[in-house]
Amino acid sequence: MGKATGRDHAHLALPREDDKIRFRDVQAQPRKIISSPTWSGVESEHVCYNAGYTNVHERIPWRTLTGRQQFYQDHPWMRAFGETLCVYKPPVDTRSIAPVLGQNPTATRSWC
Repeated sequence: MGKATGRDHAHLALPREDDKIRFRDVQAQPRKIISSPTWSGVESEHVCYNAGYTNVHERIPWRTLTGRQQFYQDHPWMRAFGETLCVYKPPVDTRSIAPVLGQNPTATRSWC
């Protein structure tokens, strides 16, 4: 992974490089795994587990077709709005919709 990213990722495993986990150990009690650049999280005393931590902080590409983070929503109601990818949307400026608020008293808010 170091060749692909141009960074050394050995520090992820150094604190636990001598750990040995055998099948019988896992049968007796679940064990924490050693962190590696092929796993998206990191097991550390200094960082809470966070999926995607190594992708962001170690600059390791996501394991997707493009190597970028992606999340496709195929729900019919989201597709009807043309919003199939989750992206940042700024908050709605409520001052701009103030003139139309309350104009249709029969409307229902089934989306709440």
